[in-house]
Amino acid sequence: MVRIVQDDGPRSADKMSDFSFKNIENEINVGGRVAMATPGAILDEIQNDWAHNKSKLLTTTLESAAVGFATGFAFKAAPAAAILATGLVAGLGLITKTAPMFSNAWNANSDEQRNSLVNKYSTDFGQTGATMIEAMPGFMLGGKAASISLARSEALQNFAYKNITKPIEFPIQERLAFNGRGATMLPEGTINAGSVDALKLSETLAPQSGVEMARSLDLQTGKASKIFTGQVKGVNPAFEDKTGRVLIHTHPLEMGPRPGLPDLRATADLGIIRSGDYRTFYIGQKGLGSGEAQLKALILDDANKQAFLLHNQPGKEFTWQYAAPQYVEYEGATSALRSLNVKNAWSQFEQLPKVAPEVNLAHLRIAAGQKLGG
Repeated sequence: MVRIVQDDGPRSADKMSDFSFKNIENEINVGGRVAMATPGAILDEIQNDWAHNKSKLLTTTLESAAVGFATGFAFKAAPAAAILATGLVAGLGLITKTAPMFSNAWNANSDEQRNSLVNKYSTDFGQTGATMIEAMPGFMLGGKAASISLARSEALQNFAYKNITKPIEFPIQERLAFNGRGATMLPEGTINAGSVDALKLSETLAPQSGVEMARSLDLQTGKASKIFTGQVKGVNPAFEDKTGRVLIHTHPLEMGPRPGLPDLRATADLGIIRSGDYRTFYIGQKGLGSGEAQLKALILDDANKQAFLLHNQPGKEFTWQYAAPQYVEYEGATSALRSLNVKNAWSQFEQLPKVAPEVNLAHLRIAAGQKLGG
């Protein structure tokens, strides 16, 4: 049986002939004239609403205040997610508004057709633009109200954290931090079977004068996040630390290498602090309250080739009970850090050989929580 194949060549040629530069000219003509006519249409619409439709202004203000509150709440609780959502909504809105205009303009070959489209869409965009401008005061007031409410209400902060920040914002920030600009792989040989080279981990972030910096080191993927830069006192990595990672950050020289209670409670497993010639390796206390968290840290004074342990029990009102630094062998400490079991780090630190050097005044001040420069 012979199969007859129909030749579609002429039909395809006919379809191609439907396109011409006239179509593009039509779109440019209508689009350009609509863009020029829209500002005047916006002004006319606003004047008309003020003169004849004040009920619309009131409704728009109330609705925009509610939207502003929700938007302000979202930007405070999850800024990255809110930016993405806003961009998506704005993009879809722009497409749904402009796509029909260009589609209709494609075959608008007469002046009458083009004029009709210009009148139609300039009026449409004018109404939309007028509504946006009329909504701005209410939107801004709503956003301000959201900011004030979040700042003053602990219950609202907890709601935002549990329902927005943690499940939505943190995953977005983590993906950006570990896959975007500034993310790197950990130094070769850092991760070994059952242990890590904590000294190499401490080299992934160098201290900088006058500002705190931080980054997260993922021991499962072998990646280091981008570097987060904070202020003189404090830095926010933009997402929570979790088990299987090491949180490293810097302290200004005058603040010293001693971790504070916020540092301990922000760290899940092992934390590292770089401050001048000091390197601190501390045990995270995430999830523990101020009356439960303990300060457990090994501090290296690389300039003097000394190492000491700090182990402080919680005191009253976010303070620590004083405990003198306990010196250990510097060489033994660096050797242990090169093959450290992150889950059992403190036990390894406690087993380091003890030594009794001359007391260093700077070390006593670190143990007492005093500034090195004060």
